[in-house]
Amino acid sequence: MRQFAAILCATLGFALLGAAATPAPDAAAKPAIVVHMKNFAFSPAKVSIKSGQTVEWINDDSVQHSATADDHSWNSGELAQGASWSKTFTAAGTYTYYCDDHEFMKAEIDVK
Repeated sequence: MRQFAAILCATLGFALLGAAATPAPDAAAKPAIVVHMKNFAFSPAKVSIKSGQTVEWINDDSVQHSATADDHSWNSGELAQGASWSKTFTAAGTYTYYCDDHEFMKAEIDVK
């Protein structure tokens, strides 16, 4: 009986540890807006979000693009066709950005 109780306790303990180690979905990580990189442009080119919200970029072009802050404080790196990248903005302000490879591609995020 003691052996059964010990096995039961161990099994429940592992189950609880496994449940605790699995993070719950983070609603804040879901993008407030999706910006598409298409036809060598960011669409939409100007967006407004609230502080704490996330922007997701998706490359819909056949060439690589990036989303790079004008002040170089963040950079998506090169995104291949179909790839995406997200950033959460926690401070209010206006964030301007461009594509490293195509500097004529410019856009803006207004965070309130």
